[in-house]
Amino acid sequence: MCHMSWANTVRSRVDFSRWTIESPLVVETLLGHLEQGHLLSVTKGVVSRISYGIDADGNWVSLQGKSKPQARAQESSYLITDKNIFRGKVVKTEGGEFVVSVEVPLLPDLRPKDNIDVHWSGLGTHSMQITKPNSVKHIVTPNNIVTRFAFVVKI
Repeated sequence: MCHMSWANTVRSRVDFSRWTIESPLVVETLLGHLEQGHLLSVTKGVVSRISYGIDADGNWVSLQGKSKPQARAQESSYLITDKNIFRGKVVKTEGGEFVVSVEVPLLPDLRPKDNIDVHWSGLGTHSMQITKPNSVKHIVTPNNIVTRFAFVVKI
């Protein structure tokens, strides 16, 4: 809650704990591009703990709980090229494999074990077929939403 006056702004801390006390708080995460007309359900779960506070930007809320990914069959093919890679990193492991981490614009329906095809000059090859990412993270910041995925290759 914010109390505003013309002379100065006074902020007050809001108590979000009642969200978990009064009844189970169910949270569903939806990702997607609004201009495409639909959002995809990524996960759904119940909140067991809420942290909250206030900082220079206003009130913040952190939710913790248990959820499980929404099951679905892969519906899209993914072609990742130099044109749509924001960042990439290759790290060699002790076992002689390479862990590749790539950051691209939001791919809301990309999940671990989906089939993807990566053409990235940063790997040192013109074309490389990558079958399945080991991990996928969708990262939301005030300025951007990106998808970061990682996979292991032997070069």
